[in-house]
Amino acid sequence: MKNNIIKLTPANKKWELSDKPGEISTIARKMVFANATLVDILQNSTKNVDILVENGKVAEIVPRGKLKVDGGTESFNLYKAYVLPPFFDACKLHRNIFDEYPMEGEKGQRLFEEVSSMDMLLSGVTSCLTTEQDDCLILQNLCQMDEGQLSELSNKVAKENKLLFLKVGQTLEELGSVDKTFGKPLPQMLEDFGFLDRKWALVGGNCFEKDDLQLFSQYGNKFIICPAEDAQFGRRPINLKTLKNLGFDIRLGSGGVFGVDFFALMRQVLSTQWQFFEDCNSISEKDALMMATDNFSTLEVGMQANFIVVKNIPSLYKSVSKQLVWEKHKDDVLLTVWDGKIMQEYIQIEDQLKTIEEIKRRNKK
Repeated sequence: MKNNIIKLTPANKKWELSDKPGEISTIARKMVFANATLVDILQNSTKNVDILVENGKVAEIVPRGKLKVDGGTESFNLYKAYVLPPFFDACKLHRNIFDEYPMEGEKGQRLFEEVSSMDMLLSGVTSCLTTEQDDCLILQNLCQMDEGQLSELSNKVAKENKLLFLKVGQTLEELGSVDKTFGKPLPQMLEDFGFLDRKWALVGGNCFEKDDLQLFSQYGNKFIICPAEDAQFGRRPINLKTLKNLGFDIRLGSGGVFGVDFFALMRQVLSTQWQFFEDCNSISEKDALMMATDNFSTLEVGMQANFIVVKNIPSLYKSVSKQLVWEKHKDDVLLTVWDGKIMQEYIQIEDQLKTIEEIKRRNKK
């Protein structure tokens, strides 16, 4: 699944929306992250390394103490903290902060984006897919649309080659309403209007039966679950074992919930699947981590230097994947490194809180 980086540029140590989407200003410099514990999610293993970052990329990964660098290289001692791929928010739709503190106009939008982006970066999320980007659209609330509007949207997605979030099938009420309004089941309606022939990702799908999911799997395999939103609105979970058996590529998204902790999301997914479907073998901690990191297992030489540094303390678990999923939360993210830049140099928690207070203050006027 494509990573679309939040479009920000640094200015006066404050992150703002870029005037040139997709571009980010980076400082060409060499940095060593020494004494790191590099995580390999798929292997459920770690190794003690030093990491050299140069010009925004991982230049070297060598056993701890073996890296030779010149005097002009910045060095950071990670004190055995975990290094792993950053989190990827596969579906970011939230507007909740403005439900409570509404603001209109461009300034309000910019304030929202600042708060949202700061919260994400401090939590270890460096990239997302969102309808605020030019290359994403969403199909939801089908019964509020007529056939002409549906055809127009389908043609637009095809013509512009946009990614379409199919945020459908989340409640039994929705399935019944679509059947009554259009005279056919929801999956068939999507097929008849050509949506399944487009580039899409199914979001939610909580109430689809296995036969419905088999139909979707014939056209594509992108599936996004939003467990925090499901919990907020009382939706039943979908069986991830069924999705895996049908070959779906599953990712985690925040959906319409602001301020999501991806460690908590992973715990929620595991607990829900194990308890609701009474199958502890349906999904593992390793599976949850791969969903959260956009299927990246570890850091490798030549990659963009995108990673997070997570606190490493004595644990009851020998398994690193269990430690990360069951014992960590977003405050344990010590550093978020993005394209070779340490984000905490530009964003502090205090900045986020001040921006939220500014929204409250302006709203009272």
